[in-house]
Amino acid sequence: MSIQELPFTYLNELAKQIMFISSFLGGFSIVILATLIVSQPHSKLKKWLILTSAVSTVAFITSLFLMTKVLLITTEGSIIEYTKASLGKTRTIGGLAFFLGLTTIFISVGISGWLVSKRLGVITTILAIIGFVIIYSFT
Repeated sequence: MSIQELPFTYLNELAKQIMFISSFLGGFSIVILATLIVSQPHSKLKKWLILTSAVSTVAFITSLFLMTKVLLITTEGSIIEYTKASLGKTRTIGGLAFFLGLTTIFISVGISGWLVSKRLGVITTILAIIGFVIIYSFT
C-alpha cells in the first residue's frame, strides 16, 4: 500500500502527531535560538549552534503549517479542494521539514557540549548520535 492509498483517518492522525511534536520542538528550538542570540561572546561553535537552532525552528514551523493543511484536508466533511498529487506534495514536504528539524536539533545537541569543554562535547555528541540512530532506525 502506497502513502497515496492510505485512508484519510490514518493521514489525519499522523498529521496530528507530527503537529504536536513539531509545535513542542519548534518552541523549544526558538527558545534556545533566542537565548543564544542575546548571549555573548559569539564563538564559531556558538554561531553553528545558532544556525542549527534557526534551521530547526523554521523546519518545525514549516512542518506544523503543512501538516495543519493535511489535517484540514483529511478531516471528515472538509470543504477544501485538493488533488491526490497536491495532498501528497504537502504531506511529503511537511514530513521532510519535520525530519530536517529533528536532524538539526540533534546536531544542536551534539554541538552544545563543545561550548563548555572537550569532555562534555564528546558526551553530547555521543548522546546526539545515539538518539539520532534510534529515532531514524524506527521511522
